[in-house]
Amino acid sequence: MNKLSIEQQIRSAERTLIKTKQIARWKLSNWFEKWLSYRADNSFFWKKVYVLFYKFFDYKYYKGGLNAINREIKIFKGEIDEKQKRELIVDMIYSLHRFGAMFTEYFLFNFPHLNTVGREAFITDKMRYVYCEILNPKDNICLFDQKDKTYSLFGKYFKREVLLLSDEKDFEKFVSFVGRHSVFIKKPIHGSCGRGIKLLSTNQHENVAKLFDNLIADGPCLVEQKVSNHHEIRRIYPKGLSTIRIPTIRTENGTEIFASIIRIGHGGSIVDNVGSGGIVAVVDIDSGIVETPGYDKKGNKYLIHPDTSELIVGFKVPFWEAAKTLAKELSEVVPSNRYVGWDLALTEDGWVMIEGNARGELYMQQFPNRIGIKDWLDSLI
Repeated sequence: MNKLSIEQQIRSAERTLIKTKQIARWKLSNWFEKWLSYRADNSFFWKKVYVLFYKFFDYKYYKGGLNAINREIKIFKGEIDEKQKRELIVDMIYSLHRFGAMFTEYFLFNFPHLNTVGREAFITDKMRYVYCEILNPKDNICLFDQKDKTYSLFGKYFKREVLLLSDEKDFEKFVSFVGRHSVFIKKPIHGSCGRGIKLLSTNQHENVAKLFDNLIADGPCLVEQKVSNHHEIRRIYPKGLSTIRIPTIRTENGTEIFASIIRIGHGGSIVDNVGSGGIVAVVDIDSGIVETPGYDKKGNKYLIHPDTSELIVGFKVPFWEAAKTLAKELSEVVPSNRYVGWDLALTEDGWVMIEGNARGELYMQQFPNRIGIKDWLDSLI
């Protein structure tokens, strides 16, 4: 394991990510910026100076963020007076550069009501990439980002039929596949937040050849046998697949489970991703009990599911120990990857793997209870 301190590893990873253009340059690392940030922590005047510093040295990045800032203010705050809005914009830009907080996270993490210590407790989206750089080799990224490669490694854990469609030569395989599975899921090879995932049925398409052409029109994709949840999970939301994310961290003492959540579909959607309108809640690692209300990405709170009126908080995930055991077993397949967020689904036949996320978001584990998990992760590293 790396013997450098956590802070040294973070600084090194930040420089590498920006130098290799894996993420946009969001922070200027020099002695003056550091001095200015400490001043800004305790003074709104110096906070404005800090923002002007970034406006001057990185105007393109500054200007590009203003539209996003105004959009998030409208979502979370509605109509507010101009003075309050100006102060909010300053604090949001300061929080982006000082803590790496995206503008949605600023509100989801309750930053307006936190001091510097409180804000530093959160793993923000920019810092998520930093931690992934520390924990996971770059050569492994494609193993999880490209769904066909993921399936080739973890196929036995999927417990369902999956077929890669690349071009016309795969047509006969597709005809055979839909002969067994008239209802199936289509997933892009690359994608996140549930984008591009569709539930399809040959019963709605008279011409299988035309359906096949439509599937590969935008490039290679996967078609998967449809998975259905265990009846206890379907009781909360029956119209789509709800999943559990169980992140694992490989440590010197073995694999640890880290910050688990349940993701539930909403509004008729077949996917549960928060980015696609789903609801997320934190699951207690020891008991498997949902310990927070559900929240969506706009910060709306749900004690009960809005579609079914079933309680979210207090729900006990069935066969929880088996889910943790599976996550730990999965972490052994690519042992050089120290961090992966495993998306698992409980079916009537047990737990199955949906996908692994080697750069999975960490905001979902923090905003339902508004408790930062940075110290927890640091202790595992």
